[in-house]
Amino acid sequence: MINKVQLINLLSKTNRADNQKTKNNINSYQINYQNQTKKSFTAISPELLQVYSGVNFSGCKTNYKWMLSAAAGYVPLVITAGLDMTKSISKPAFPNLDSNGGDWSNVNMENVYLKNAKLTNSNFKSTSMANVKLHYSDLSNSVFDRVNALRGKFLYSNFSNTKLENSEFVGANFQKADFKNSIIKNSNFSNANFLGANLSEVLSIDDDSIFVGSIYDSDTRFPTGFDPESRGMIKLKDIGNISAIGKNSKSIFSGIVIKPYSGEFQYNLSNADYSGSDMQEGKFDSVEFISSNFEDTIARGAIFIDCDFSKCKFNEKSDFSNVSFNNSIFYDTKFNGANLKRCNFIGADLSNSDFAELPDSNITDCIYDYSTSFPEGYNPIEHGLILVGHNANLSEYDFSHAVMRNLFLDDQYNFQGKCFRRADFSGSKMNKVIFKDCRMKEMCLKEVEMQSADFEGAYLYGANLTGGNFKNANFKNADLSWANLAGANLEGADFVGAKYTKGTKFPEDFEPNKYGMIEIPLKENSKGDINENICYAKL
Repeated sequence: MINKVQLINLLSKTNRADNQKTKNNINSYQINYQNQTKKSFTAISPELLQVYSGVNFSGCKTNYKWMLSAAAGYVPLVITAGLDMTKSISKPAFPNLDSNGGDWSNVNMENVYLKNAKLTNSNFKSTSMANVKLHYSDLSNSVFDRVNALRGKFLYSNFSNTKLENSEFVGANFQKADFKNSIIKNSNFSNANFLGANLSEVLSIDDDSIFVGSIYDSDTRFPTGFDPESRGMIKLKDIGNISAIGKNSKSIFSGIVIKPYSGEFQYNLSNADYSGSDMQEGKFDSVEFISSNFEDTIARGAIFIDCDFSKCKFNEKSDFSNVSFNNSIFYDTKFNGANLKRCNFIGADLSNSDFAELPDSNITDCIYDYSTSFPEGYNPIEHGLILVGHNANLSEYDFSHAVMRNLFLDDQYNFQGKCFRRADFSGSKMNKVIFKDCRMKEMCLKEVEMQSADFEGAYLYGANLTGGNFKNANFKNADLSWANLAGANLEGADFVGAKYTKGTKFPEDFEPNKYGMIEIPLKENSKGDINENICYAKL
């Protein structure tokens, strides 16, 4: 349904003449209203953002819009000083925000998700950025003055030519960030994460800036004359007991990425007190946590591959739900009632742990395979765990709404005919997986590795396949109506007979007709029953 909507409050704080000009332009825009729950559209105002998923503002052309590539697609929006972005939606998520020279002074950005943002030449004076997520973002040539970015996430972000002055970055994550030609003055970086960060070409770091308790590793580069140890920084690779980190910074491992350089267990983080720490979304590969304390630790959505949790201690307040424990070891581990719902235990060794004493309600929807070891006499099927693998009986399982992020399945798994409605498998590696004839409406397959996967006849209406690797995959006769394949690798994929609509998004230069796809008309009463934002469930 095509509606014309007059956005009368869009620029309430801008110059009156420019405001009127933009209003006149907006009046002529046609808005494709696709939202399945809202019957009417409320005007956007700078004071209270109202972003409804499914509203498509693409095609709006005005000098005053900020492109917010959220679930709704491109949303025209003016951001003025003093704006409260936290009131936008219940879980504010604006990835791929593109702006230059913006005035973010006094803006409340707390807990806002802005991954892949381009905020160059911006003014962040007195901006509240606590817990903001600005991964892979370009913040170059900007000014940060009196900013509160407590526990902010800036992984892989570009701070070149920036000024960071009089600001609080306690517990912030700057892993792999680039500070080329930046100026750091009178700012607090205590307990921050600088693993792999590049500070080698920083123009100046004054003596008043604090780095006590911050971590770095062999990949971190510092400017000539800067001694990290004398500034109280800790080299992660060399330390065996990091209890001080666990106590002094509860969030230093949130979103962290630790991978081995060579050999086994390159990082030894054993005998540490992580109690009460925030490890959410952290990625740990081949790390030893032996004899560590994880009581009251929150690690939802984290990934632990080939890690050793032997003799570790958890408790009923330890939240490790939606965690991948691929090939990890739990020898003599005490879970003590920890929350392990929807975890991935493929290849894990639980044989000498107290896993058998956990109530079934704490291990709901956990998955395992034939290589997983359990305590003697323990039958995982009887306790509701899900076996995946060759010849596994999945007839009783409905994977609707299942959260199985970052699965690593090395074999050819057969899920033929199963229901995965709104399931989230984002970040998973499942080459040659079989999803033939599956019902996968609004499923999240964002950034997956599924080469040679079989989606023949699958119903992928509204599915999110952005950034995935589907090289040589089979999509014959699949229904890709309203699906989003932007940025996906479709080399060698077979789409003969697959259906798509005008709302289906493809990679640049991809021409569906040349691949034998069939465009189907939009239903006149279609409300675009779609939710592309389901991958932001952890924000």
